[in-house]
Amino acid sequence: MRSMRPRGRIILFERDALGRVVRELQGSHVVERRYDARGLVAEVSSSLGFDGAFLRDDMGELDAISLGTGVDRWRTSITRDVAGLEAERRLPGGIAVRTRRDRIGRVAETSMLDGTDELRRVAYTWEPGSLLKERDDSRRGLTRYFHDQRARLTAAAEPSGRVRWRRPTATGNIQPAIEGEPRTYKKGGALIAADGVKFEYDRDGNRAAKVWPDGRREKYTWNASGRLVGITKPDGKVVRFEYDALGRRVKKISDAEERVWVWDGDVPLHELSTSEGPIAWVFEPGTFTLAAKVQGLRRWAIVTDQVGAPCAVFDEWGGVAWQGEVDVYGKAAAEGEKTAVPWRFPGQYEDVETGLYYNRFRYYDPEMGAYVSKDPIGLLGGLGAYVYVEDPLAWLDPLGLYPIDKITRQTRALSEQEIYDHFWDRHASELLGRRAMKGHDLDRVRAIVDHLRQSNQTFYHQLGRSPVIGHFATFQGRKAAVFFFRDGDYVGQVASAFFLKKHQIANIVRKMSRCGP
Repeated sequence: MRSMRPRGRIILFERDALGRVVRELQGSHVVERRYDARGLVAEVSSSLGFDGAFLRDDMGELDAISLGTGVDRWRTSITRDVAGLEAERRLPGGIAVRTRRDRIGRVAETSMLDGTDELRRVAYTWEPGSLLKERDDSRRGLTRYFHDQRARLTAAAEPSGRVRWRRPTATGNIQPAIEGEPRTYKKGGALIAADGVKFEYDRDGNRAAKVWPDGRREKYTWNASGRLVGITKPDGKVVRFEYDALGRRVKKISDAEERVWVWDGDVPLHELSTSEGPIAWVFEPGTFTLAAKVQGLRRWAIVTDQVGAPCAVFDEWGGVAWQGEVDVYGKAAAEGEKTAVPWRFPGQYEDVETGLYYNRFRYYDPEMGAYVSKDPIGLLGGLGAYVYVEDPLAWLDPLGLYPIDKITRQTRALSEQEIYDHFWDRHASELLGRRAMKGHDLDRVRAIVDHLRQSNQTFYHQLGRSPVIGHFATFQGRKAAVFFFRDGDYVGQVASAFFLKKHQIANIVRKMSRCGP
């Protein structure tokens, strides 16, 4: 496959016999991938000198990340509990990040340790429906959260005593305060007035201008593909953006510098600038969760919170290089250089020049808690054309297209005991299409479920009265699906799994086109 940008940047893909991308040429830069026998990413390398290996356990779960070669090799290792969920992460410099979970797999406590010394501890209290009630941070204090009857986040009472309101309207548009002048939205959900600031839009629903009460004006320029290509600041300075043929941002040009990105799929691998040395961002494969930062000979390990936003950075010697957290709007409160980690909610990169967050297919405005353009997939992304997610404590939108349920999406490998105790009698024969024999068919049943649960083709469904998340994939030439409970006493456990008939496949495809996740 070859694609060319208007200015001539070529993207060239090389694929293996199974159709997987093994080499990608982006202009003058090359990114290569190697897969293991299970089809999972095992290594990523680039022409800019990046060399990363992703080791996995027998169940296919990420076991370790290794960067570099020889004596300079950097490594972080992961220990998992019997359910396959992360229990401890060992970082260079003797740092350990331990995770304790409740009985249904949600994060109950995260501790960052230097030997026996506790550097930071964050405890989580959950309400029914996987709604976060409290977050108790040993460094920052206790934050309480409030939700409405539709499970939408409405407010956060912070340790300082400040209450940060996030009250949603019927369609999800945010009103940030009880008192004072309410925000004004036009038909379709576009914000037109907030705190004295007014917004103008073009005929496609893209923000065209931001006007302050004193008359200062900021202009937004869009191309025919609906991409933001320029912002003219009130002082006349211009920030320009360029994209490749896949819509990935590859360049940002401002008065101060020029930045270029080289991508690995939907996440940036390299960040090159005229003001500092090249940076490599390491994400866990198939996710938007940051694991490390590389700059020159320096490597830093990145720790994330319950939804995947960075909250701490450690250097190779175990020193704390950066600590922070994001509030309910995604704005960062950081100890250390804020731009050392410009990532906020998963998939969102902060542009300090504009105050906006680049979010793959759109830009997010953290001051307003909304996107500056309509959802490019329309109603398939939800009723709110400019809405981020209804509960950013448990949901994320890393592509700027549709929400993903982070908390109940953490499906994992099934243990032998769980297969026999909960799954076998009700689902094994259904999945095999014949009577299942214990011992004889265990490995085949587990292989099918493990293959299906790793699929990114997911959709929401209802089995009886139970909400579930389904994973849809092809196994040995046949379409199949596995369903996991999304709520209740059995959240995260298998609800059902079976090979699909033609009419069932059609129904699933329709569900995926409507709602993702």
